[in-house]
Amino acid sequence: MRIKLATFLIFFSSAIFAQPVIEGNAGDLTGFLKDMPNRVVLNYTANKSVAVNKAVVSISIGTEAKRLDEALKKNSEIRSQIKAKLSKSGIKEGDISESKFSSTPEYGLWGDEPKSYTVENTLKISIDSEKKLIQIASITDNMKKVRYISTESKLENPEKFQNDLVQQALDKIGFKQKLYEKSLGLKLKPVKFSENVYQAEEIRPVRERQSSLSKRLVSYESAPMKFGETRLIADVEVVFEVAKD
Repeated sequence: MRIKLATFLIFFSSAIFAQPVIEGNAGDLTGFLKDMPNRVVLNYTANKSVAVNKAVVSISIGTEAKRLDEALKKNSEIRSQIKAKLSKSGIKEGDISESKFSSTPEYGLWGDEPKSYTVENTLKISIDSEKKLIQIASITDNMKKVRYISTESKLENPEKFQNDLVQQALDKIGFKQKLYEKSLGLKLKPVKFSENVYQAEEIRPVRERQSSLSKRLVSYESAPMKFGETRLIADVEVVFEVAKD
């Protein structure tokens, strides 16, 4: 065992410290180094906290009946009632989408035939004000077949914030470029760049939303509100080549 371990350590050490070998005379070496590009890499990370003023509220409509068509009909009628109520609050039909649908037969203790059917449908509603949120909460509080699921914040027009961050990073890199050129007497020419813009973490809700909000929230009419906050980060890197005289 000792011999095998020693052999492994020797082999491992050789693998770690192995370096490429350059062979040739002094002239070959001078030419090799002369042709190698002298490059400088500058990078900057810009970040910004962004308020989120849009949200998508998910609610579930569940109905049950002895026959499947009856359960479906009841579900459809409740969804129509909800859409009519939302329309009065200024929520357009295009802001409401039906994302999920399921039907489940319920069986009794005996028999192969289902005794009833349960139909579940999920509505996703896009909102931009406290008033609209309160109206949805009121619906979930007062309609027995309707259940609140969640509120998901959405960042509107993320491209604008991303472009602003990239520009901020490029300005900082450009400042460093001019500083190095002036201090070191160099001329730097950009030859390659890369950028990576991403969201640092999941959007954080300002506060938890519960279905009983309609009894506790104070309406601010149509005034914009913060549904949450997120942080955007832009990593930008620019590779410069030292210009030859």
